[in-house]
Amino acid sequence: MRWRIKSPVFPLDRYETSPIVASLLSARGISPDVAKFYLSPRLGSLYSPYEFKDMEKAVDRLILALKRRETVFIHGDYDVDGVSSLALMYRALKRLGFKVFAYVPNRFDDGYGVSRHGIEKAASIGATLIITVDCGITSFKEIEYANSLKMDVIITDHHEVKDNIPLSYAIINPRLGDYPYDNLAGVGVAFKLLEGLYEKLKKDKTELYWDLDLVALGTVSDLVPLVDENRILTKSGLSILNQTKKAGLKALRSIARIKDKIDTYHISFILAPRLNAAGRMEDAIKAFRLLVATDGVSARQYAALLNNLNLKRQRVEQRIVEEAMNMAERKKDSLVYVLYNEHWHEGVVGIVASRVVERFYRPAILLTRKGEILKGSARSIPTFNIFQAISSQEDHLLSFGGHKYAAGLSLKPDKLDIFEQGINEYAKSVLTSDDLEREIEIDVDISEIYNREELFNNFDLFKPFGMGNTKPSFLYRGARRTGEITTLKKNFYKFNVDINGDIHTAIYGGNGEVIRILKSSPKSDIVFTLREDKFYSKKIIQLIDANPST
Repeated sequence: MRWRIKSPVFPLDRYETSPIVASLLSARGISPDVAKFYLSPRLGSLYSPYEFKDMEKAVDRLILALKRRETVFIHGDYDVDGVSSLALMYRALKRLGFKVFAYVPNRFDDGYGVSRHGIEKAASIGATLIITVDCGITSFKEIEYANSLKMDVIITDHHEVKDNIPLSYAIINPRLGDYPYDNLAGVGVAFKLLEGLYEKLKKDKTELYWDLDLVALGTVSDLVPLVDENRILTKSGLSILNQTKKAGLKALRSIARIKDKIDTYHISFILAPRLNAAGRMEDAIKAFRLLVATDGVSARQYAALLNNLNLKRQRVEQRIVEEAMNMAERKKDSLVYVLYNEHWHEGVVGIVASRVVERFYRPAILLTRKGEILKGSARSIPTFNIFQAISSQEDHLLSFGGHKYAAGLSLKPDKLDIFEQGINEYAKSVLTSDDLEREIEIDVDISEIYNREELFNNFDLFKPFGMGNTKPSFLYRGARRTGEITTLKKNFYKFNVDINGDIHTAIYGGNGEVIRILKSSPKSDIVFTLREDKFYSKKIIQLIDANPST
């Protein structure tokens, strides 16, 4: 474990704010020119949807479908981003008077991306326009099939683009053209299409903004960086989520027993796992139906179903985690852990891959068998683009797709060994020893500028926290522990720490080495962030690491 203190990007005296806030902004590369927009994100700061390359074309085709009363078929995906994208598009188009049909692929029957079965379903109901949400950019054969059936396809997707693109009617993807921000989630891209449509129809966007709770759900759960437009959409979406009128979300909140104000934590660890459980264990259509439910009875029924599926998922996951960890222990010389068991549950291997990455700090690919092919999910560390790594082995794969931190893939069993060897050779060519060492990134050394009031009062300005916009972390040199260290539960400790004469309550969760340092050294250099103490309704220090200081 090593510490790395960020260097200021911009001169601190150019910020019209306090020293700690200015230091945080500069460390995160937020220029003085945009600081006020970062600290007070507003929907009015969103980019024009017409900066997307095909936006005009896509919106005009939608308006033509509305005038002709064509049936519009919306093809979603089975994760939270895909299901929330589908619910967003379905609700909005229905409000605007479109004839719409929503399709949720089944992970086990349809596989990754646009499915042939979905295209056939669209044709069977007489659809003449297909809109994909959170998928499509790698579905070449399926889009070609839709074209052959005389259906136009508008792709809305955010995933990485390969060397060429499908021959669809229009593509809305921030990674194509000159759109100013390329890290939108799938639900964010769907929202931008709807924003463009509302503008062209000269409709009041207020009703669209009431669906930003769905945008926040998909954006946070898909682990895209919470900066730029994602920050604006998530901040506004959380506000809507806490006053949502949607029967399904209210029922889900109730069954999950969320009594506090919902923030990104509740989405990531409470709401999203329940929504994801439908697609992982059975069929994601159940999550979609929850999100579009209009009455309390059906909403509560779907919420209870998702809750039970999540409990089932947890039991299955626990077993696979144990097996995967044992397998990974035997592969410690590998740079990329490729783990295979034909009995593993296809819907859970992605979560377990994340657990392996957390434990060993190595990219992990978990595979299981379905019929004559192997299917799996990959997760990675910040310094290793897993999509590019898998792309380097494209010749050995049947299909793949994803982005920097997560991907899905399929291959024939006889290609497994050569794939594992190839991706590890690729890793050797791009990874250094530093890349494979856990690093604590410190935003600001506040030893010389510490001010309790400024620190505690301004912390929330940097919310919402998540991928790409983590909780601010601080270094203070020469802090002194006071009083006894109390063990709360296994590997969790509570104590007091003296910082410049101020006594703070502190919590630490982790290995015993940090506690040994605190006990043995009169003073310690500590790295910490802040957390809400729910019991006392105040902020306390959450210790991240400590080094002895004499």
